[in-house]
Amino acid sequence: MRVLSHHEPVFLEGLGEAPLFAFVEQYVGLSARRSIRVGRPNARAGGAAAQSVVNGVSMAMASTRVINESILAASLAVARKKLGFGSAANVGLKVEARDIYERLSFGALLARGYVKRFTVTNGEAEAAFKGTSVGGPGRGAP
Repeated sequence: MRVLSHHEPVFLEGLGEAPLFAFVEQYVGLSARRSIRVGRPNARAGGAAAQSVVNGVSMAMASTRVINESILAASLAVARKKLGFGSAANVGLKVEARDIYERLSFGALLARGYVKRFTVTNGEAEAAFKGTSVGGPGRGAP
């Protein structure tokens, strides 16, 4: 797999092309039988055992996610063409939310620390927004 051409401004005018080429190189050797997501390989994610993770490019996450989706869609199209109509599903090539996300109960969300309860006082909120266009006392609820 390699980039033949591109017109992505963040790589042309900002970061340079090297990070783009390095990002795409991560797909070489990955199995299309596993879902592939952009993120941090060591980050904890639901269903991570059934996933491959490629490192994103700092300051270009939106671009790398679009590139990821394009690569996955192209892989699926090639598999369908090479294996015959409908055969791709037989080898595990599919893009479904179940491959990426894990449905959790509220209790499981709490247990994993994904949901927490905390209180912010008016004073803390005012301090956090001090010096911004929305800062200042008397705005919002008391």
